[in-house]
Amino acid sequence: MERRLAAILITDMVGYSRLMALDEAEVFARQRKLRSDLIDTKIHDYGGRIIKSTGDGLLVMFQSAVDALRCAVMLQFELVQREALRPEDERLVYRIGVNMGDIILDDGDLYGDGVNVAARLVPMAEPGGICVTETVVNHVKGRVASDFEFLGERALKNIPDPIKLYKVDMVAERAAEKLLPLQVGNFEVDPRNGLITDGNGEIVHIRKQSQKVLAELAGMPNQLVSKDSLIDAVWGEIATTDDSLIQCITNIRKTLGKDAIETFPKKGYLLRTRDTKQALLPEAKATRRFGAIATSLAAVLAFVVLVIFWQTSGKSDKAQITDLEISTSQKSLAVLPFTNLSGDPNLRFFSNGLSEDLTTDLSKLADLTVISFSSSADFDDTDQGFGEIAQSLGAHYLVRGTVRHHGERVRINVSLIDARTSNNLWAERYDRDILNPFDVQSEVARSVAETLSLTLVGDPSTAADVQPEAYYMLLRGLEAMRANSAAGNAEARRYFEQALEFDADYSRAYANIAISYGRETEFRYDNEISKEEILKGLEAAITAVRLDPSLPDAYFALGVLNLALNDFDKALAAARHSIKLDKNYSDGYALLAEAGVYGGDLTEALAAIRKAKLLHPRHPATYDWVEGHILFQLEEYEEAKVLLDATVEKSPEFLRPWFVLAAANSRLSEPGEAAVSYRQVQRLLQSNGSVEPREIDWYAFEDRANRLQEGFNSASQNE
Repeated sequence: MERRLAAILITDMVGYSRLMALDEAEVFARQRKLRSDLIDTKIHDYGGRIIKSTGDGLLVMFQSAVDALRCAVMLQFELVQREALRPEDERLVYRIGVNMGDIILDDGDLYGDGVNVAARLVPMAEPGGICVTETVVNHVKGRVASDFEFLGERALKNIPDPIKLYKVDMVAERAAEKLLPLQVGNFEVDPRNGLITDGNGEIVHIRKQSQKVLAELAGMPNQLVSKDSLIDAVWGEIATTDDSLIQCITNIRKTLGKDAIETFPKKGYLLRTRDTKQALLPEAKATRRFGAIATSLAAVLAFVVLVIFWQTSGKSDKAQITDLEISTSQKSLAVLPFTNLSGDPNLRFFSNGLSEDLTTDLSKLADLTVISFSSSADFDDTDQGFGEIAQSLGAHYLVRGTVRHHGERVRINVSLIDARTSNNLWAERYDRDILNPFDVQSEVARSVAETLSLTLVGDPSTAADVQPEAYYMLLRGLEAMRANSAAGNAEARRYFEQALEFDADYSRAYANIAISYGRETEFRYDNEISKEEILKGLEAAITAVRLDPSLPDAYFALGVLNLALNDFDKALAAARHSIKLDKNYSDGYALLAEAGVYGGDLTEALAAIRKAKLLHPRHPATYDWVEGHILFQLEEYEEAKVLLDATVEKSPEFLRPWFVLAAANSRLSEPGEAAVSYRQVQRLLQSNGSVEPREIDWYAFEDRANRLQEGFNSASQNE
């Protein structure tokens, strides 16, 4: 028999008897599958131990209330997602109660008030919800994303005193951390339980309380953990003094070494680890465009979502992308902006949004190259002929259309044109309710596939699952974002946030909020983006991935944000995953190239940017800058100069290409041009309030940093 403080989680299926009466065999089979596919795995991931099954529920023990609460929240989110497509009266729905208290573990079972209170919480929870005690709230407050709503003091059956209860206002929690042991001196520490192993893999035993203290410190390595939180987590409501904690710290130091734990007088302690990657805390070196931003929590969030997609993707996502060529024999298509015939220019967002969504759906056609809508959008209201447009875009086929609003109805005409002959291959008219036009994209995608004898891979647009008002807010945001300006970016984000007011689970809105924060890096140079901004971007991206793991935009946002944090491995992995999900995602290829020039393979990066430019022939100047930068690092200085010259001609206030151009001109022994480029760098630095370029600190490879620095230094000597 063992007495200990533990977190107890109990689940109970809503309407279990009714469901079993309807179809006992099916419900039993579905419940078993949910347990094997989701519930048991999730509990294990968060460090829980299933004590027993009660048929329609589970009794689970956790060492940490934080892990128990996070597990409960993510279980409810994923259970709802799994059951969402079933009729409401057939869904498997659970209530969950979580308590922290004293328990007795005897012969594999649990007893005590801690268990009894948890059991009484379950019926107090809403279906699909979580009810917790005040003890749990006090343990987890500030350490979880979710919030809590006080339900009052309640008298629970067979519990002598009233208990203060709280409803959990659920927010997607941090994914369970599947970490390798932390390296502390010559030892390894398991961050989940504080277990120590030596260099031979042998377990090193320390006092049980000391191991619990070590587990708490290892859960936040290289970060200050307050004395109060350590005492609360290890001893709970058991009366204790600082002396008990000091004895545990002394015991740990005797094993790991005196420098393993740093004391902050009157504040707390910090565990020093050698492996900061496992601690989820990158070195605080200068980060891209963020200066000395505090990156600890941001890195945690970035890691979390990478865990999500690494778990759901194949090994190929982590490997170098080599299939980056577009076959000349492959069919190619571009969707032109649909013409707004409604007479109201304010409705242009709808016609453009419809065109862009159709572009996305057509990208799911196998063996079809689909040109980026960002290139096609330049041909709005053009007088050019189809052949000229197609040649400019590198497309064999064009999709064009018109949109006319009339009251509560909208008429959409769509046609597919063979640009080589200007013949219509297919045309159709769609009359729809203004609040439900969503199936048009999917019908058009299927018709184009049939006409061109292509195969549609995956499901077409899922916009029909979204509240119409949320979809329209998204389209308005995308229209504002096309302005490619700081003001347009801010306006777009406001629309995306309004979309969530109509549909709180709209994954595309979350993804584009994340992209909008990532795009801030394009509009600022030395003005630091705040910690709150980068965290909001990462949180939005995480939510988007959780809601829709197949959304390329969410991974693109992750890549941009991780690139801004100089975490090139994660940025590259995110970029690769985005183009795995959408083979025609030009910005995904461009991101892969930009991350590659700083921290990846240059050959892959060059192939990626060239494919991006083929998919987006009317690409922004940044594409030329990225290719020129790559060529500079490959020591192809003449080719680099041509592209960099073109970049600064289009965007003379864009500092970074001037920096590389100065170095390229110097390498080409062009002292006059090198001096001009150098002066432009100095002018732009002064206008941004900077003293010197910060790009040198962004490289993962010393030889690349040196190549650029030496070239730039040489250019400065021509002044």
